[in-house]
Amino acid sequence: MRSALCLASVALVVAVVAPKDAVAQYVVTPPTISGRTASGPDPILPADVLARVQLAAAEVEHIRFVMGRPRAKTPRLTVVGSAPHTVWFSALTAFHKANRLCFEHTGYRAAPPPVPPPDRIGPADVWKVANLALTRILLVKRELGIRSVANERLAPTTARPDQVLATLLRLNQQLNLLLERRISASDVYMEVTRAVHICARLLARFPGAPRMAEAPAFTPGKVPADVMRRLVATFDVVREIATHSGLSMCKVSARIDAEVVPSEVYAAAQLLVAELSYIAQRAGELRNVVPVHYPGRRFPAHVFQRARRLKAQLSLLRVRVDSDPGWIGRARVGANR
Repeated sequence: MRSALCLASVALVVAVVAPKDAVAQYVVTPPTISGRTASGPDPILPADVLARVQLAAAEVEHIRFVMGRPRAKTPRLTVVGSAPHTVWFSALTAFHKANRLCFEHTGYRAAPPPVPPPDRIGPADVWKVANLALTRILLVKRELGIRSVANERLAPTTARPDQVLATLLRLNQQLNLLLERRISASDVYMEVTRAVHICARLLARFPGAPRMAEAPAFTPGKVPADVMRRLVATFDVVREIATHSGLSMCKVSARIDAEVVPSEVYAAAQLLVAELSYIAQRAGELRNVVPVHYPGRRFPAHVFQRARRLKAQLSLLRVRVDSDPGWIGRARVGANR
């Protein structure tokens, strides 16, 4: 009897953690509607990514209607000058949220895709992650018995990465509203901590520079809007560092009021990680970044404190970069030896 129970328990565990292919076989995602491929003579364009993200958003709308959840508001973030690596990280967020939604409804969770070198990411890489997110969304539809089908529509070939990113930000907000366990301050804290660790590795490139800024005082009573304001201001410092290092960087602005929620702050933190990851990749330091672990329950005040520390670190890095604008080139030469 005990043996039978043990076997049943093992079977249950295997079912819950089964690889994604064992579950994803139940849904089939179409190829690009344009016919362009990742390796063909006519490569995938941002237009193909936009079409796939719009399809995912349309399928999510079917789920939202059945669940009776509210529609997401217009994203607060505005991004100009997005690069493929910026859009890729936002697509990864869509995958994580769709994956969490799939787990909540089916008990299955897929492994996340590996992060490619940010300076080599192209539209095909972004399309693949968007397609993985769509797969999880279709599995939820299947579980809920939703038979309505959205049709993918061809996007103009002139579509820009900024348009794709704006659509992803909207999709991510809507996915968050479908989740039982939504993005929390702890999730944002982890993402800001990831940025802190990346910055530490960049500072390590400069002899004598402290890797960590002194921890600022903890100020209770902060709300998500305070954190969002701090992170958006931090983008200006990152942009200066990138520009002085000979790199181009997107420009970020936001509408901030008392109704800001953690998932919107998470989007800003994720964009910071994307841009810092790009700089770290160009400097040959991304693989040396310390991993981030779940910190336990955190509140906006904790995130605000961590964001202040990140800003202080970036200010230290900006001083070093201003005095040595050619550091990226030397860093890459050293990394390739």
